[in-house]
Amino acid sequence: MKRGFILISLIAVILSSCSSIKEATAKREANGLLRQEQVRQALESNQFTIMMERLNSQRGPDIYLRADNNYIIVRGDMARINLAYIGYSWDMRGISGINLTGKVIDNSLIFKGKGKYTLKMKVRQNDDTFSVTINVGKSGNCDVSVTHPMIAYTRYHGQLSAI
Repeated sequence: MKRGFILISLIAVILSSCSSIKEATAKREANGLLRQEQVRQALESNQFTIMMERLNSQRGPDIYLRADNNYIIVRGDMARINLAYIGYSWDMRGISGINLTGKVIDNSLIFKGKGKYTLKMKVRQNDDTFSVTINVGKSGNCDVSVTHPMIAYTRYHGQLSAI
């Protein structure tokens, strides 16, 4: 009699824990789908911010950045870029950062499948034009590359969020 009661209690505990695991998994999947939809809408409307976490150095280890000082903000056809820079400069003066507010003159969004996107844009300030390529994952993780004729190819890693 005691064995039967213990066996039934044990089965009840196992079944309740399995249902709570299924609920947690379903909630996590729903949050992931919601985040994926927010990323898609932000990219399609050109209303987003990318806070950079790392600069991928070509000549050494990654450099961790302060996200509040290293960012890209895009609002419609305007972009604000403020990024640290370590690399070669083909100018008489050295460059310690990329700092510009300009107009997005060319913009193309490519869907790569499974919630991944590539956004290519050119940002112009006066006579300078920077090419920015942003590879965005499902959850908003980004790999960003910035190119300009006067600086070396530079890559960053950050997090995209809608404005």
